[in-house]
Amino acid sequence: MKRESGGRRDEIERFHMALTRLLRSYQFRDRDRQTICGITVTQCYALDFLVDEARLTVMEIGSRLALNKSNASRVVDALVHAGLASRAPDAINHRIRRVEPTSAGRRLHDRITRGLKEDYAAILEPFGEPFVRQVNRLLEILADRARTPAGKRRGGRPGCT
Repeated sequence: MKRESGGRRDEIERFHMALTRLLRSYQFRDRDRQTICGITVTQCYALDFLVDEARLTVMEIGSRLALNKSNASRVVDALVHAGLASRAPDAINHRIRRVEPTSAGRRLHDRITRGLKEDYAAILEPFGEPFVRQVNRLLEILADRARTPAGKRRGGRPGCT
């Protein structure tokens, strides 16, 4: 393993601590109590998947949100009750119900996304485009790495023998 200089080692430590704080704040927040524009964070994530992928089953939504079928069904029920999503029979298998966003759901999703992007733009503005491109690439790499099981990564789990 390559030895790091003192300054670089300090910056790696600082990066580790900042990333850990960020991930913990997302991982351990109460996804069902915090609200964004009147819906919970979990409902917001479900709506995001529905807008991006158009039509999903409750099980598919649950899989994407790491929820069991019962909890995913509650999330979908709340979106349907709020008029942000609707259920429709599958075109091929009529026993399956697909969930899709309504126009109100798409409008709310656009409003939330626009607000988040405005916040990000204000945060990133002082750093300049080349730096922001590097940060974007870093986040893409970290996101891809997080989706890859540790055993399948080159070299296995870091720090474990």
